[in-house]
Amino acid sequence: MACSIGTASAIGTIRNDDVGLSVSNLVADGDEGDSGTTELSFTIDRVGYLDRDVSVDWAVVPADTDSADAADFVGGVFPSGSVTLSAGEASTVIVVPVQGDTDVEPDEFFVVELSNPVGCTLMGDGEGAIYNDDTGGNVLSGEILLFSIYNGTF
Repeated sequence: MACSIGTASAIGTIRNDDVGLSVSNLVADGDEGDSGTTELSFTIDRVGYLDRDVSVDWAVVPADTDSADAADFVGGVFPSGSVTLSAGEASTVIVVPVQGDTDVEPDEFFVVELSNPVGCTLMGDGEGAIYNDDTGGNVLSGEILLFSIYNGTF
């Protein structure tokens, strides 16, 4: 029995269905205020297909320089949480509550860091700034050297 092949090749397509998440700054910097809270907002954006649910954890962490500390945030702790973007949802907003105070201090910086992705890959973190709006003199940082000069007869 003889057979013949009409077409000896085929074309296949591998569809890229990867999804990535990144943080962008919506209102990511502001004056801390003297009391109460100031809300800084960050958008978590989905890049790629919207055909499935994805989730990720987020946490505020100190920046490498002039970093904020836990006392700068409501409750004296670094904020954190998790978000889920449902199928079809391209982005969501998270809010970081900053605690107001009257301390004269330098501007402080922090990072919103993503971790533990489910159904996606991580593409970038976001940066935030808390601007000091308190007055009372100059804020110095660095080393302070003390000198003493004695007058006398030897």
